[in-house]
Amino acid sequence: MEVVAVVSDPPARRALCRLAGHLGEVRLVASPAEIAEIAEMADRPDVVLTAGQPAAVMRVLSGRHPVVAVVQDAATVSARVALRAGVRSVVGFSAGADEVRIAVGVARAGGGYLSRELSGRLRVESAAGASLGRRESETLALIAHGFTHAQAARRLGVSEATVNSYVSRIRSKLDAGNKADLTRIFLAGTSILPA
Repeated sequence: MEVVAVVSDPPARRALCRLAGHLGEVRLVASPAEIAEIAEMADRPDVVLTAGQPAAVMRVLSGRHPVVAVVQDAATVSARVALRAGVRSVVGFSAGADEVRIAVGVARAGGGYLSRELSGRLRVESAAGASLGRRESETLALIAHGFTHAQAARRLGVSEATVNSYVSRIRSKLDAGNKADLTRIFLAGTSILPA
């Protein structure tokens, strides 16, 4: 499998080499001329890894090749930009070797992959658009900290039926199926602010 890494920033280059080292030999490309050359290749490389590239570069590369973008772990804006540019897979710099291998394999096969951490952060940000109310935020925090509905009700000074109602609305707003999902969402980004 031929993998090309398009990265010009030295710290990002080191991090990308660390992540891609298990993929075999990875050709590093940094100059605009080299990037243009890669973009013009019809059937090679098998996968392009990018880090810190503008949307226009990612768009050109993803028009010809499966692209995996590596972004700062908390950089959901960068992840969104990459996805809108046509990148098939996005992972954070803290991804492990297995996750990078999965992302590359999925992109090479024509699918899309979004790392678990970035997926959680993006879900939280999307849900924040639906804003939780003050009591819903308080309830979510208690549930995420292991309180039962009855315990949360006592702590909030409301009935258990009210807590059940809050949890139902929270699950709907955050598209969460169970308490484990709620806890993951809460831990992934406690930036959900009361409305």
